[in-house]
Amino acid sequence: MNAAKRYPRIESLIKWLKVTPVAEARAQCLAQHTTWEYLRQIAYGYKLVGPRRGVAIERATGVPRRELRPHDYWLAWPDLPEPSDQEHTGEAELKRFP
Repeated sequence: MNAAKRYPRIESLIKWLKVTPVAEARAQCLAQHTTWEYLRQIAYGYKLVGPRRGVAIERATGVPRRELRPHDYWLAWPDLPEPSDQEHTGEAELKRFP
């Protein structure tokens, strides 16, 4: 049984997964206490990255946390600035993502 995709794809993370050799990607993930498989689930929209793992994934991949949770990154990571009104996706859009 396949799980339904609930979240948007993260193209920059997909690109990192494709261009980084698997052994190197696994080693970088392990160094940050996460897994290559978890990154794939996040990249393809099956999982939403949590606040603690987001920092680790940013360190391992170089993909900014803002891209990992584009609809509510400022809530997950208060150290990042809130988007301006022009960048804000709107409250209706936020309700799709827990």
